[in-house]
Amino acid sequence: MECRDLLRIDQVTYESVITELRASAVPTVDSRRRDERVPYALPSAMVVIFHYESVDEREAFQVRPFDLSPSGMGILHGQFVYQSTPVMALMKNLGGQVERVTGKVAHTRLVRGRIHAIGITFDERLDLSRFISKSDPVGEGHPAQVLRDWTDLVKVPPREVDRILRDIDNRAARCERAKNRAEARHCYRGNAMLVVFNPENADTRAKFRVIPSDLSAGGVGFLHGTFVHPGTPCQLILSDLHGQSRVVRGLVVRCELAKGRVHAVGVKFEHPIDLNEFRESDEGHKAA
Repeated sequence: MECRDLLRIDQVTYESVITELRASAVPTVDSRRRDERVPYALPSAMVVIFHYESVDEREAFQVRPFDLSPSGMGILHGQFVYQSTPVMALMKNLGGQVERVTGKVAHTRLVRGRIHAIGITFDERLDLSRFISKSDPVGEGHPAQVLRDWTDLVKVPPREVDRILRDIDNRAARCERAKNRAEARHCYRGNAMLVVFNPENADTRAKFRVIPSDLSAGGVGFLHGTFVHPGTPCQLILSDLHGQSRVVRGLVVRCELAKGRVHAVGVKFEHPIDLNEFRESDEGHKAA
């Protein structure tokens, strides 16, 4: 049986996609999953067989795994796969033997380009000790640790935050530059938003919780506790109206001191978003 590689990505892209996936998973680490998933990044591809029970339909592909739990696994694949598709993963254990692990596709979502993240639910619970050594570091993506990796530098009381945001709104109302913006920015207030600065650079990458202030199809504003240089690339994790996390890439275009150590940061998105997916059409107003 032919085994195809539809993913065709290098190691740098693989690591970049994994970073993006782990970042977008942060807001839902306490979700409905029965088991915590731990990083399972292999140096090379592994083989999965979809529709393995049917001689006429079975297809084998090279994929890249990125996380693992006793009840399931996440893989990267080069095309969409329908939910409930039977799948067999050929997984090499710590002894070097290949084990056949069966399950079904639980979900598929497009990450970027042709790269899809596929979640697999196993038919039977897996003994992780056969595949992951206890001495292996779990890394920064471990669900139990990941929230602690996001730093909050704003650290001001909610009442003070409201006061700062009102001051920003008032200044914007008097600012000719804001009035002449091509896109109106709408109020986007709520819980903390997560942002990764310099996501592609392991040496300078930094993850923060920030306070959102406004949103448009082309960008977002937020409060942060330190200066960020314009031109800094970033990934923002936005929650849509269904509570799903979306990773949006962008570039810092402005950073101004608001009060004390609190800075107002403006980010321009790499690609415009559909505002209707993130805010009710009758909510919000033109803001900074």
